[in-house]
Amino acid sequence: MLLESLKRKYNEMFRLMQTQDTPVLEPETGVQTKLRYSPRWRIIGHNDDVTSVEFVVILLMKVFHKSERRASELTLEVHESGSATFYLGTKEACELKVDQVAMMNLEYSENLKVSMEPIEDEA
Repeated sequence: MLLESLKRKYNEMFRLMQTQDTPVLEPETGVQTKLRYSPRWRIIGHNDDVTSVEFVVILLMKVFHKSERRASELTLEVHESGSATFYLGTKEACELKVDQVAMMNLEYSENLKVSMEPIEDEA
């Protein structure tokens, strides 16, 4: 009995939905939309005379998910040129990574300096 009642109500609702004129919104013609992306940021690692090379490689692998080879290349770049870009992402993602670097610095008693900055228009 209950099942039959529910079926009748469903069929009546379905019939009403089919007979009502539902307005359809059409997109405006001649209007162009432009996607806006979150601005990208970069994290830069800075050279110093006290942070061990091994720590930098480990940090790049753990925090930034670099392969051992890429981590070694970036570590060498930091050592030779004074800095290197470790990561590109949204501001929020970069803030998280900077916090993770700070935690690893504490855990390993190191003091690797990193900074973050917005990337200028890439267009």
